[in-house]
Amino acid sequence: MEGALGVWFDAGVNSGKELDDWFTNVEQPAAFQGKDFLQVRRYESLSEGPRYFCLYEYASSNTVSLRSTHSPFSCENSGSADSIPGFISRISHLGGGLVLSMNRNIGGTAMTFRLAMNSELHVTSLLNMLSHQIFPLSGITSVKFWLCGANQRSFTNPSGFGFPREAAVLIEGVRPGVVASAWNECSAHQALKFEWPLLNSTAYRLLQVVSDPR
Repeated sequence: MEGALGVWFDAGVNSGKELDDWFTNVEQPAAFQGKDFLQVRRYESLSEGPRYFCLYEYASSNTVSLRSTHSPFSCENSGSADSIPGFISRISHLGGGLVLSMNRNIGGTAMTFRLAMNSELHVTSLLNMLSHQIFPLSGITSVKFWLCGANQRSFTNPSGFGFPREAAVLIEGVRPGVVASAWNECSAHQALKFEWPLLNSTAYRLLQVVSDPR
């Protein structure tokens, strides 16, 4: 099973150039050191919530489990907290197995959702909704769903999960309104039925996609 690591963070209002330089010269080389690293996507918010979001994708969920602190925002990545620029703040991570990865094309806008999965039924219901209701909609280009701590063994044996467990969803589309309306329309019934706790949601525009050059 492939793995994903989501990183949400804030940065100073006038730190755009410094962040770009740091991301290119420090963050990308550090991320590419992972032998099964695939790509990273970088986003900037269009709504309230963390100002930036990065999605790191790996060939193995086991790598994410071992590297849940691995990112350019991690002190452990370089051994020193000094590696994190002062203009970056409010960092949060969520790593796990990519339970669902459906991608026709990478969209220009996206929304991230962080949810609490309280049972196997929650996981199955969300998986079905994303696969059969959201991804086929016009204007939706990509859907990803990752579950904290999930790997191939645990997902093929869901009874082995420990709940509650945090999950994250990335839905990409051609416009922010397309993504938001798709989620709202499909999740209203599901949320009432299964009572998913929604921890936060934020709309983003895509800034950059960088794949492993090897």
